[in-house]
Amino acid sequence: MEQQDEPLVNFDVGPQSEEYEFLVDTGADRSSLRKLPTGVTIGTKTCEVLGAEGRPFRALIIEGVEIKGNSKYCVADFLYLPHTETNLLGRDLQVQLGVGVIPKDGKMVVHSMKLTQGDIQEINPEVWATEGKYGCLDIPPIKIEMQKDTPAIRVKQYPMSPEGKKGLASVIEHLLKENILEPCMSPHNTPILAIKKDEGKFRLVQDLREINKRTIARHPVVPNPYTLLSKIPREHTWFTVIDLKDAFWACPLAEECRDWFAFEWEHPDRGRKQQLRWTRLPQGYTESPNIFGQALETLLEQFSPTEGVPILQYVDDLLISGETEKEVKNVSIQLLNFFGEKGLKVSQSKLQFVETEVTYLGHIIGKGSKRLSPARISGIVSISPPKTKRDVRKLLGLFGYCKHWIDKYTQGVKFLYDKLIDQEPMNWTESDEKQLQDLKEKLSSAPVLSLPDLKKEFDLFVNTEKGIAYGVLTQEWGGYRKPVAFLSKLLDPVARGWPACLQAVAAAAILIEEAQKLTLQGKIKIHTPHDLKTILSQRAQKWLTDSRILKYEIILINTDNLELTTSKSLNPAQFLSGEPTEEIEHHCLELIDMQTKVREDLEDTPLPYGRVLFTDGSSRVVEGKRTSGYSVIEGEKMEVLEKGKLPSNWSAQCCEIYALKRGLDLLKDDRGTIYTDSRYAFVIVHTFGKIWEGRGYLNSKGKDLIHTELIKSVLKSLQKPVEIAVVHIKGHQKGNMPEIRGNQLADKTAREAALEPGEPVKILKLEKIPRKEKEEIEQVFSEKEQKAIKELGLHQGEHGPFETREDYWEAPNHLFWICGDTAYTKLPGDWSGSCTIGIIKPAFFLLPKRLGAHLGVPVYDNLGKVERKKRDTLTIGGDQKWKGKIWTPEEIIKTYGPATWAQDGSWGYRTPIYMLNRIIRLQAVLEMVSNRTALALDHISDQLTQTRAVIYQIRLAVDYLLADEGGICGKFNSSECCLEIDDKSAVIKNISKEIRKLAYVGNQEWTPLMDTNWWNSFWSFKGDWWKKAGFMIICSITGLMFLPCLIPYLIRTITSTVQASIQIPKATSQKQTKMMVIESQGPEHENAKEIYEKFQKCRKIYFQEEEVTN
Repeated sequence: MEQQDEPLVNFDVGPQSEEYEFLVDTGADRSSLRKLPTGVTIGTKTCEVLGAEGRPFRALIIEGVEIKGNSKYCVADFLYLPHTETNLLGRDLQVQLGVGVIPKDGKMVVHSMKLTQGDIQEINPEVWATEGKYGCLDIPPIKIEMQKDTPAIRVKQYPMSPEGKKGLASVIEHLLKENILEPCMSPHNTPILAIKKDEGKFRLVQDLREINKRTIARHPVVPNPYTLLSKIPREHTWFTVIDLKDAFWACPLAEECRDWFAFEWEHPDRGRKQQLRWTRLPQGYTESPNIFGQALETLLEQFSPTEGVPILQYVDDLLISGETEKEVKNVSIQLLNFFGEKGLKVSQSKLQFVETEVTYLGHIIGKGSKRLSPARISGIVSISPPKTKRDVRKLLGLFGYCKHWIDKYTQGVKFLYDKLIDQEPMNWTESDEKQLQDLKEKLSSAPVLSLPDLKKEFDLFVNTEKGIAYGVLTQEWGGYRKPVAFLSKLLDPVARGWPACLQAVAAAAILIEEAQKLTLQGKIKIHTPHDLKTILSQRAQKWLTDSRILKYEIILINTDNLELTTSKSLNPAQFLSGEPTEEIEHHCLELIDMQTKVREDLEDTPLPYGRVLFTDGSSRVVEGKRTSGYSVIEGEKMEVLEKGKLPSNWSAQCCEIYALKRGLDLLKDDRGTIYTDSRYAFVIVHTFGKIWEGRGYLNSKGKDLIHTELIKSVLKSLQKPVEIAVVHIKGHQKGNMPEIRGNQLADKTAREAALEPGEPVKILKLEKIPRKEKEEIEQVFSEKEQKAIKELGLHQGEHGPFETREDYWEAPNHLFWICGDTAYTKLPGDWSGSCTIGIIKPAFFLLPKRLGAHLGVPVYDNLGKVERKKRDTLTIGGDQKWKGKIWTPEEIIKTYGPATWAQDGSWGYRTPIYMLNRIIRLQAVLEMVSNRTALALDHISDQLTQTRAVIYQIRLAVDYLLADEGGICGKFNSSECCLEIDDKSAVIKNISKEIRKLAYVGNQEWTPLMDTNWWNSFWSFKGDWWKKAGFMIICSITGLMFLPCLIPYLIRTITSTVQASIQIPKATSQKQTKMMVIESQGPEHENAKEIYEKFQKCRKIYFQEEEVTN
């Protein structure tokens, strides 16, 4: 910008930053151009202008023109006046650009608040950001933490235009030169993009979304912008805004964390590809704002500004404010020098130095006020209608940042939230377009909001509309209330079902919490057309839970800086527009009672005339079987008017509701009072029935009520009597009062009716509900579910996807239609009768036969392989080799944990087996809990003993210190000051001992009866030794008694067996043959006889040796 002697000033205009000369005209409302800047087009929009000669004419408007200079930047609209002599700078831009006209030396000259040459000389030149120079803080390197076992992140580089590559080449070269980037070979890679700036240069942007997804982020402590702006004192008139240049790159990154931020770069001229990584904290990383913000906040603790000149910090943007120009200027220069010393850089072109109005965080901050910047408004207004849900979320984020300027913001954006529920592709209608334009119009005409004065009282005007809380936070200034913020919020589903007066209680509480973010616990006066205190004290108990009542009382009644007042204004914004308040008054208690009754004349106290009935229902288990029934008693004669048996699966609440319904039916076209001891039935007809009816019979979570049809029938029957009172009476009372006797008779009769033989009362008829009569969410089935549907023979029918070929009603998997004593898996389509869906428990409770002797088989792993046949027990067993094993409680719990419950949640043939495991596991759990409880008691006992000793020591020490005054007794003149603490540790020890004794179960040995290792276990040292010794003695005596009789028999048997099996050796047969030869040789062998006798002797000896050997 160049300043002239005349009131002329130069600014850079348009996307090409062309220099234009302007005449500063304080009499012109709007600025004008006589020539279109390059790249700017003119539209058809016109405006009526009153010329210098006083004649009106119409001029075209040039919209969205950028203008820079005087350390400022803005986007503005100009009038196109090609026939004027010069460009005019009107009052609309003089304020934004910080330009004025003052008399000087007899001339009108331009005055602009900017850095003077003297100021620049006082500032450290190292603080200014210049091309190729970046700051660096002297802090420990930043470490990041990724999720455990994160694999290598590899995202392919996006295609990039040659222009973009050339634009980034110089940027990357500077970053490499400054060691902010360095070459690497990393397993990770994420893509980069070249984003073109307005001035034609390119910005390096890295897509770190995949890194951000896997980061274990620190808890963010970035301040709320609205809370931050509330700290600006209203009386401050001078401001400085400092924007730190490339602030994140001033934080060093730890060596071990750099590989995560690697990217691929191809030089446009040399064509060389390489990987680069950051050595500083990268932009685009999810934790960068939080990490740098904390580092800067720690650094600022070393800087001490002048008292009364606060410094506000939001990440890398800083605001200095003060009452005098001199104070703000001095602190601004000191802070700039401080940043220069610490290694931070400041953008001189974006510096807003000592001005009366500055742009900070998208707001224009002035004395006591703040408003949205025109650039932000024009940016939001120019956005085209959304085409995807992502576009809708973007719109919600932009409008949400400006919500304090938009009256009834929540109502205005509700249609956008509804679009997020719709399915893709999104349907954008004319109605949606109209609502979006209305929202943009509200934003364009957004008022100037007042900065809060924390020393003064705030006024909060609150009301509700269609389940939405809305209000205006204001402060008085100069006799007028000026808005500080427009507040609105959607009530939760429970509160939205309340009457309007009760909704006001929730609305006030929720908006107070929002307002306190701006008032910083300042005093607030609540204005609402509802009497909140009376509602809380007299009507809240019927509608609100105790926790809600306590919360609202703490916020609305027990807060010191809060005052509640009742206002006649139903619209919180009426006072801003000057509309007169309507004289509309209402009584909240009467209105609540009227809105919550199904019929206006319904009473909760007895009528002085008419019939009197007592109703009750019963549902209880008798001899293992649940029975249900109801009764209606005539109060005048104390006789049974009607009773009946109900389906056994009905709960007590259902039975009592049905009993009340029958009482109402019996009073058709009559007057009377019905007594019931069911609190649930009572609140249905008096309170919740109306709420549920208005909510579409949905609960607070948006799901269907359990007893919807029954509740509908009761509310319908409530309209039948001419006059009716439903009174609650406490059940199971004793006395002779008619009400007590009637209730007792109803209770007794309902119990008897439940035990009567026969079928239950036919109540509901199963009917097909056409799809068009009930909205349903389209169901999507997986491949596994589709296969199961096909196998069951189901098809897509007219009334739903669960119809068989024969048009039957199929019961869900594992469940049955239970009709009386018979169960069916499906019912005919035209079936009518009383049936319920339930489970069938097995008719047996036995252990399998073959494993009956083996307790505690660890795992049943082949249940699915065994087919169940009628009246057959299962043969259960696995492939595991469990043999004899000692099972401690810890082992039992570890083993039976997964095997205790059926995986599919169903009951069936596995129930007896799993029940046994449950009992075993429960026994182990109880033993462990008892032992640990006893251990805890032991610790407490020891601690008490030590504490008792310490107390005695302290008492002795105190008595010693106060000995001159007679000890504690003499000091406090107390006659009963003897300290005696009974020692209860022994009692606690005994209790823990008894618990251990009671809970003790020895280690359980699960051993099969016919184990193959019985011989080893017999000779082991386990078990009782006297039993084994006795067994051995008995066996020995038995053997001695029968041995004499058995020995001869055994000998004969062995001898015969041996003789039959022995064969004469070949050598022996040869000797006999030789003897025969000798005898046949004749008389010449005289010694033959002698030889023969010797042979006989040898033979005898030989056979004796053979017998011994055998």
